[in-house]
Amino acid sequence: MAQITSGIRSILSWHWIYDLLQWSVGAHHARQRALALIPLRPGSRILDIGCGTGRTLDYLRDVRYQGFDLNQDYIMAAQKRYGRASFNCGDAAAFEWSGDAEKFDVAIAFALIHHLDDEAVLRLLHVVRNLLNPGGLFVTLDNCLTDDQSAMARWFILRDRGQNIRTEQQYRDLLGQVFGSVETFIHHDLLRIPYTHIFSRCRPIQSP
Repeated sequence: MAQITSGIRSILSWHWIYDLLQWSVGAHHARQRALALIPLRPGSRILDIGCGTGRTLDYLRDVRYQGFDLNQDYIMAAQKRYGRASFNCGDAAAFEWSGDAEKFDVAIAFALIHHLDDEAVLRLLHVVRNLLNPGGLFVTLDNCLTDDQSAMARWFILRDRGQNIRTEQQYRDLLGQVFGSVETFIHHDLLRIPYTHIFSRCRPIQSP
């Protein structure tokens, strides 16, 4: 995973620091807007890859939820806070999912893709595609570089821990190598600080 975890950024490995930063910049608005892209039904099975401390569950009701994250401290905090959900520590893209593994209606990856190089993203996308039910949906949320973003937004974005921040077209091209339908949406107004996000809504190619 291509990210910087040394220096001042190392404190973000502590769940309470991570949650405090997320709250202070207003990250819950971005989560809410991303989840609005997902047509959820009662009982929908959700796979949350890079779930962090599980805060997405604050906006999900009546779903069956499985969260994964590499950070053990995040996972322990999520398990303590959300007893109704299932959490695992590990890299979902590296797991050996069996052919009869339970499928998901929706997979989400919020603030994850920009931490991965192209090879790791493609490996993840193939795993996700194979874990989706027919008609399933994959939704991503990441920071993004655009020509019309403010200089301050670009400054903040380029200081993210993730070192694979892409343009809208680069995200589309990468996701499109595995998913037949890719829709992208750019927003500049989801945080309390200047920032640019890209939402991607992806569906597999359906067999005739």
